[in-house]
Amino acid sequence: MSEDTTVFQKLIDDAVLKRIAPGFQAVVFDKDQILFSGISGYASAPSVEDPDGREMTPSTILWVASFCKVVTHIIALHAIERGFIQNFTMNDLDNHEKLVEILPELKQGSGTLCTKIIEGFEEPGPDGKKVMKLRDAKNKITLRMLLTHTTGFAGGAGWNNPLISQLFQGDDPIINNLPHVVTGLIKDFQIPLLFEPGTGFQYGVSTEWVAQFVVRGTGKNLRVLYKEFIVHPLSIPSDETDLWFPSSAKDRIASLHIKNADSPSGFIIIKQPLYTREDGPDEGHAYPAEGLLWATFRAFVPILQAMLRHDERILKKETWERVTKDDLKDRGITISKPYFESPIIFSTIDEYTKSTSPDISPGENMLSCYTLSGLAVGSYGWAGAVNAFFFLDPKNGIGGVLGTQMLPFMDSSIVEIRDKFENLIYETFVKKA
Repeated sequence: MSEDTTVFQKLIDDAVLKRIAPGFQAVVFDKDQILFSGISGYASAPSVEDPDGREMTPSTILWVASFCKVVTHIIALHAIERGFIQNFTMNDLDNHEKLVEILPELKQGSGTLCTKIIEGFEEPGPDGKKVMKLRDAKNKITLRMLLTHTTGFAGGAGWNNPLISQLFQGDDPIINNLPHVVTGLIKDFQIPLLFEPGTGFQYGVSTEWVAQFVVRGTGKNLRVLYKEFIVHPLSIPSDETDLWFPSSAKDRIASLHIKNADSPSGFIIIKQPLYTREDGPDEGHAYPAEGLLWATFRAFVPILQAMLRHDERILKKETWERVTKDDLKDRGITISKPYFESPIIFSTIDEYTKSTSPDISPGENMLSCYTLSGLAVGSYGWAGAVNAFFFLDPKNGIGGVLGTQMLPFMDSSIVEIRDKFENLIYETFVKKA
C-alpha cells in the first residue's frame, strides 16, 4: 500500500505561503527508491527587475554549499583506496610524513603559518596593523585530522572564531567571511591553527586541504574528479550537478536570497560571488571545496543513496564501515557549542538539532541518541549555508533532503520546517513499518 505523501507537499507549500523561504526542494528516499519528491515557490523571487520571478522546478539547480565537503571527502577516500595516489594507502591516515610529501605547507617545523598556533595579537605597529602572537605546534597534522576537522583550523575568515576573523577586515562582508570561496586563492586558506592538532574539533578549512591533497596526488582538478569518481559511476546527469555551469544555464540556477520586509515578495536577491572556472583553477587558485557545488536535489540524492547502501562503486565496504563510525569518540574529542561571527552568513544557534539527551554534544554530527524530530541513533547528516539540510538513517534505511536558497544559515523558521519534515518522514515511512 502506498503511503500518503501529500503531507510533505503541504508542509513546503505552507512554508512558502508564510514567506518562510522563497522556495523549496524536498526529497525523501530509501536505499533504492524516491519516496517523495516535491518543489514549491520560487527559484528567484519576484523583484523590480523581474516582477514574475522564476518558479522552482525539479530541474532548478541549487547552490548546495557545504554538501561539497561530503563529496570532497568521498573523492579523497576513493582516490586512496583505488590506488590513484602513489605511495599513500588507507593505512596512512595517521602518517604525517606521507601527508606532507603531498602537502609540504603542513610539515611540522616548516615555519609556515599552517603549522603555527595563534594565541592572540600584539599591539598594532606604526602602520596600524595587528601582529599575530604565534607559537609552533607540537603535534603533527595527519589526513585523519583533516577529514574530521580536528587539525585546529577554523573557518577561512574566522566566521566561527573571533581571533581568525581579525585577519580579514575588508569592506565587503561576503569576502570577509568567505575569502577563499570568493577569490579561489590558496593563500587565503593558509591560516594559523587554534589549538594543537588532534586535540579538539573545529569546523574550518581542513576540507580545502583534503581537496589539495587529492588534487595534487592525482594531478586532476576537483571538478574532473567529481565527475570521474561520483557522477559517472552513479549515472547522474552531468547537466544537473557540477562545480561550474555555463552562462547558458543561468536561468536554471536559483538565486540567493535574504529576507527583506520592504520587498513585496518578502525577499531580495543578493550576489553569489563564488570562484569557479570551466577548465580548472588558475595558477595559485583552487576550486573552493568548502562550498563550491551546485545540484538539483534529484541529482544529489543518488549520492546520498550510495552512502546509505554503502555502494561499492564509490567506496569499498571496509572503507564505508570506517567512515560511518564515530571517529571522535574513540579519540576522546568532544564538540563544543558553535561560534558564528557573521550575522550575514550565519544565525546564532545553540545546537544543530534538538536532542533527547541533555548530555549530547550540541554540535554532534553522528547521533548517539534520538532527536526530538525522530532521527535514530547512528543517523548522520550535513548542511549547506543556504539553509539546505540532509540526513541519513542507516538503521531504518531512510533519508531526506530539504532546502532553499537563503541566508543566513540556520534560520529558525526554516529549521522548524526541517524538523517537521523529519518528523513526517518517521510518521509516514518508519513508524508504520
